[in-house]
Amino acid sequence: MGKTAHPIMPKGTLLTQKMIHVLKAFGIEEVDVGRSNSRKETKESTREESQETATVPEAFREQYTAAVGSYKKMFQSWQSGSKVSVGEVRDFFIPLFELIEQDPGKIRIIHQYATKEEYIYHHAVSVGLLSGAIAQKLQLGKGTCYQAALAGCLADAGMAKIPAPLLRKSASLTEEEYEEIRNHPVYGLKMVQHSPLLKSETKLAILQHHERLDKSGYPFGEKPDRIPILSRIVAVADVYHAIVCDHIYKKKKIPFQAIEELLEDHFGEFDIAVIHALISLVAHLTIGSKVFLSNNEEAEVLYMKPSAPIKPLVKILSSNEMVDLESRPDLFITELIR
Repeated sequence: MGKTAHPIMPKGTLLTQKMIHVLKAFGIEEVDVGRSNSRKETKESTREESQETATVPEAFREQYTAAVGSYKKMFQSWQSGSKVSVGEVRDFFIPLFELIEQDPGKIRIIHQYATKEEYIYHHAVSVGLLSGAIAQKLQLGKGTCYQAALAGCLADAGMAKIPAPLLRKSASLTEEEYEEIRNHPVYGLKMVQHSPLLKSETKLAILQHHERLDKSGYPFGEKPDRIPILSRIVAVADVYHAIVCDHIYKKKKIPFQAIEELLEDHFGEFDIAVIHALISLVAHLTIGSKVFLSNNEEAEVLYMKPSAPIKPLVKILSSNEMVDLESRPDLFITELIR
């Protein structure tokens, strides 16, 4: 208990690392803990946790880190004037994407690996993985999923042609500097335009990943009917990953907040079917899902509304209070427990 009539953390809360940080913030060094009432549920939960621990932080993270390192070396060589070898990119990147194909659930955690200092390299690999996974969720063909993944990975290749000091600048950009940054999709297309390993729509996605359906994007402000599906996919993957990662100029947001920003702050800019595919990958909720809310309460999803995929009707487990998150802008889901 704290200094109010309400507990800091109610009985039955699933103790995660995040919850431990909350307890320590209140000066609480130890608590009594218990197991689930259901022995079967405990075993399944322990097994799933151990499987995730075994497959994600070790094998997958190792391969992910190696891919980021390979991309970094290539990006630096592009900065020195070397040509893009799509074959070499495919050789280190596709085996990593195949792990996502086999277990799309891994896509939920890749943003946690990114560092502020090497964001540009993590961003390329992660946008590639997200783009391929979204294409898979949209049930596009296997070859198309691979092309979507490569388009995402190479979308920011043109950044290698931007002056390095500009990429590291934390202060506000001048109008001239911003215009230079906006040229990177064109630079990227020029770098890959002669590669026979990329289809024409893949090259177009590299050029168009900053185009928007409301014609507010760049470099050309294209109309919606001139922005094909791969371009729409990479656009969503690019913005989502940017929101959930720390930058030298802004703080990251959690996945549920990022989805909310895509749906509300960027309303009309993106293909809603692509956003829903992303939601099913990183913020999928079903009736019965257990979640943490921004007030540190644990809740259960009671009812899903198609109009508000991340703002369902929930029951606060500590008080049995029912809350419609769509009508509570001050309250939102921060984490999916199970």
